[in-house]
Amino acid sequence: QVETTKQKWSKVLEYFGEDKSHMQPHELFNILVTFCKYLDVARLDVLREEKAKMREEKKKSQTPQTPQVPVSSKKDYDESKSCRKSSQGIKKTSLRASAMQPNMG
Repeated sequence: QVETTKQKWSKVLEYFGEDKSHMQPHELFNILVTFCKYLDVARLDVLREEKAKMREEKKKSQTPQTPQVPVSSKKDYDESKSCRKSSQGIKKTSLRASAMQPNMG
């Protein structure tokens, strides 16, 4: 059994590209454990970055955007601005979303 174990150990070292004559089992396993720890840290970093990116995209999609005024209703929009100066001060008027919407003011 000892000879079989040595043969298998030699194949493991060859698989990982290590020197067969100098590497002890605890050295290889220490390398593997360290690699696995770094791999877990990198995986968690990637997950954190993906979650942050998703939160940012969700936040951007929930932020109200400035509505684009179509050219055909631009005149109606300009005429119904929320505040206009008059000789008596500021006169408030209601906004209409489109020319088709009745003025509910």
